[in-house]
Amino acid sequence: MEQIYDKKIDIIDASIYLFSNKGFASTSVQDIATKCNISKATIYKFFKSKEEILIHIIDYVNKQMIVNVENIDLKAKDNKIDILKAKLNAFFEHLYDKKNFSIMIYENQSLMKNPKFKNIILQNRQFLLNWYSSILLDAFGEKIEPILWDIVLVMTGIIKEFNYIFIIKETISHNFNEMASFIVKSIISIIDFHHKDTPLVKPDLFKFFKDKSSINKDVLLTEWKNNISKIKNKLNECNSICNKDDLLDATSELEKEMKKEQPRRFVIDSLLLYLSNYKIIEPEILFLKSLYIKSGI
Repeated sequence: MEQIYDKKIDIIDASIYLFSNKGFASTSVQDIATKCNISKATIYKFFKSKEEILIHIIDYVNKQMIVNVENIDLKAKDNKIDILKAKLNAFFEHLYDKKNFSIMIYENQSLMKNPKFKNIILQNRQFLLNWYSSILLDAFGEKIEPILWDIVLVMTGIIKEFNYIFIIKETISHNFNEMASFIVKSIISIIDFHHKDTPLVKPDLFKFFKDKSSINKDVLLTEWKNNISKIKNKLNECNSICNKDDLLDATSELEKEMKKEQPRRFVIDSLLLYLSNYKIIEPEILFLKSLYIKSGI
């Protein structure tokens, strides 16, 4: 079951371990093959090069974060502020878990000479900024919209420095719950004292941030299409699902609906709810839900 998908994930997981511990330059494709107990030829069936593996890893790590964080929404019974704290806590845990990989990226700035890496890093930044704005709106609602991007920029700065001091350098013992609580309390203070102020990021600049520093429409639709394809591939490769045709039909309908000039929310909501019941495609469906939220439909 899912042998092809599992093998690809094995390669990615092994590569994360080796890149994190040996470094990207010091890791060969043969090292990855040995770690996975497969041949180099098998790896090249999935990835054209070591660089392509790294690009897929960055995308995969983002999806892991989304799965971990979005699961909080599914399970949480707390109020919205507590959910925000829980999401930030889960995010810091994710950053800590992938600390060595992040250090490897920072230490290999020469990779940025490659346009593909530049694009994936930019998309990663876009993804995070848009995710920050999404969880803030979920927690505080429409009242923060005028100063939303002011808050996003402040939160981005705090998270960046916390990540460097508490996680990357570990100069001070960390407590992720305390870090998350501090950020939320700081945001509440900003809202209380500045909600009536003229935003630093003016409304006319808001579009700039949406276009340049978050997932724009083209990127979003490309991500949506790519994940739809992954869902179809996983379903086609799995022989143990009795209603495979129904799931494939639902996935196709989801793809068609999103392409429409005015997608119908109730149709997308219903299809995502139906597909979310199947464990095999849970990561992809959770990621689609995140993209759907960010689309503003």
